[in-house]
Amino acid sequence: MAWSELRIIPNEYNEEVKHIDEQLLTLFKERRRLTAGRRFFPWPELIKEWAVTFELEETYISGFIQQLQESTAPAFPNEKGDVTGVLPLMKRVVTNEAEYILTHAMQFEQVSEVSVEINYKLQAEANVRIRPNLHLEIIGGDRIYSVRRHGAGGSGIQTHMQFLISPPLPSALDDLQFSLVPSLVHREREIRTVVLNQQIDFD
Repeated sequence: MAWSELRIIPNEYNEEVKHIDEQLLTLFKERRRLTAGRRFFPWPELIKEWAVTFELEETYISGFIQQLQESTAPAFPNEKGDVTGVLPLMKRVVTNEAEYILTHAMQFEQVSEVSVEINYKLQAEANVRIRPNLHLEIIGGDRIYSVRRHGAGGSGIQTHMQFLISPPLPSALDDLQFSLVPSLVHREREIRTVVLNQQIDFD
C-alpha cells in the first residue's frame, strides 16, 4: 500500500451509540458547569457501591471520574520556562505498607515540578514491583492548581514520581495541603522482560 493511500479502519459506530455519546457529552458539560474547576470526587464508600451496582472495577470508576475532574483544569503551558529555584517540601507520611515523601519542587517560570519518593516497607517479599496508581491533589490557597503526572521510575521496592503544577507553587505553602489520591493510569500494559546475555564482539 502506498503512503498516499488511506487504510479503512473498521468502525461499528451507529445511531444507538451516538445517542449515548451525546448524552454523556451533555452530562459532561453540565458537570463542568457545576464544578467550575473545583475538585468534586465521590467518597470511597460510594465508589465501592458503584463497583457492585455497575459491575466495574473500582480503579476504573476512580480513573474515569478523575479524568472528568482533570478536564475542568486550565491547559498547561507548552514550555516550563527557565528554572527559578528549588522549593523544599519534606513532607513525610508512613503507612503500614509504605513511606511517602514529598521531597521538593523544582520551580520554573511557568510550572512547578513536584517530586515524590515512595519506599515499600515489606522488604522481605521477593520480586516486588511498585505500581503507583496515584495522582497529586493540591488543596487550599486562593488559586486553582492544575496537576499533571509527569513521569515515574524506580525499581524493586523504591519508586519516584513527578507531577507538573500550573500555575507554579508560591514560596509560602502555609495555606496549601498536598494529598495523593487513587488514579487509574490509563491501562498500563504488562512489560515483558527481555534478557540480553550473549557476548557481543565489535570488530
